[in-house]
Amino acid sequence: MECAFTQGIREAGLSTINGRPLLYYRKNTLLAVYIDDCILAVKEEQALKKVIEEIAKEFEITDEGDVDEYLGVEI
Repeated sequence: MECAFTQGIREAGLSTINGRPLLYYRKNTLLAVYIDDCILAVKEEQALKKVIEEIAKEFEITDEGDVDEYLGVEI
């Protein structure tokens, strides 16, 4: 049985990578999750807007813009 988060992410069209429960993908999109923070990496700006819209249908989210640092790692 999947948790609500995993089910919601799958409904947004993303799949796990090699069964890793907090790394998701779909064409030209990568979503990494750590506790309640996520990073979206996309090839095109249009794809970013689309996946944010789809995830926002399932969850309350905020867009903090571009990432310079995440979990103490400079991006």
